[in-house]
Amino acid sequence: MELLGINIEIILLIIPIVLGLVELRRNTKLRLADFLVRKFEGFQRDRQAMLDNPRILTLLAEEKGIPKDDYLMRSINTFRINKAFENYYLHKKGHIEGELWERDKKDIYRLFTNESILERWEEVKQVHSTDFQAFIEEIIQHKVKTTRKDQTDES
Repeated sequence: MELLGINIEIILLIIPIVLGLVELRRNTKLRLADFLVRKFEGFQRDRQAMLDNPRILTLLAEEKGIPKDDYLMRSINTFRINKAFENYYLHKKGHIEGELWERDKKDIYRLFTNESILERWEEVKQVHSTDFQAFIEEIIQHKVKTTRKDQTDES
């Protein structure tokens, strides 16, 4: 049977192939995102295990020439920044959307009102992607503008 000079049987054969390829691409993207998140979380677990070991924590702090408590705080702030990046990455890949992303974004905004987070960000931002850097810098600029406006309103 032909429709506009196109064999219907061929169309019926092609449609499932195209749908299968689309599903394969979607599944591949999901598996890659899952792999990257698991790898990232594994790295964070390994780092936390090192920090939980007093001897290793002492050695790491001595290597940096700072007190253990300072090293531990820097590490915690790095973890928190990396978690923000993980959520941002998952959002960019389409795995966190809608209300969940809005909630995560508010958490990231709150996180970057913390002075010790801002200090650590200045030290580590260069290792993050340029789009994540721009996202965080926009948050910081918004915070600065809001703070200035609040100070002006109080005057």
